[in-house]
Amino acid sequence: MPRHRTLNSFAIYGFVTWTSTNVLLVAIMCWAIIPDSTLARLGITYFPDKYWALALSAFANISFIFVLLLGVCWNLFQTPDMHSLKTVCDLYTKEPVDTDEGCVPVLFDIPLAEVNSAVGMRYNAT
Repeated sequence: MPRHRTLNSFAIYGFVTWTSTNVLLVAIMCWAIIPDSTLARLGITYFPDKYWALALSAFANISFIFVLLLGVCWNLFQTPDMHSLKTVCDLYTKEPVDTDEGCVPVLFDIPLAEVNSAVGMRYNAT
């Protein structure tokens, strides 16, 4: 007898949200494209000005870009300073040790100054 899988509630909510968003998008696009006289003939007489079709979409796009930039700025703000010990070492830092010639070197953490010089960053400690 085959076993049926039960759907997760998140999958159901996601499908309902996706479907309702697409239906709302089609309704807004129809409202924005169809002339007012055609909407009046269909019996739809109470609707907002067509200006809001452009204004709300522009507001949504600008808000989305603002949130993305705000997240990037917040992460840069939370980055420790180059002089901070948080960027240099922690509890699990392994210092480089000298090994014999021809042996496999021991695993160690590359110092921050060496990484910065390898990727082309110059930092003047003034």
